[in-house]
Amino acid sequence: MNVNSKNPPIIIFHGEKDNVVPCCQGKEFYELLKTAGVTTEATFVPEGGHGMGMYSEENLQKMVRFLDKAKNSK
Repeated sequence: MNVNSKNPPIIIFHGEKDNVVPCCQGKEFYELLKTAGVTTEATFVPEGGHGMGMYSEENLQKMVRFLDKAKNSK
């Protein structure tokens, strides 16, 4: 995985019950981004699957705030 400080801001939403992409991969990706100094946030949803159970108003608002902040920091 090529992660470095030149990566754009990345927000991660990952279901802990994802049966397609193991949640440990999302957590590892998040840690790599942080270590590289990439602006990042992660939300791991205990009952979330691969898309299922991930869509909530709370997560939508997190995404909007993150993208607004990233856009305004340029």
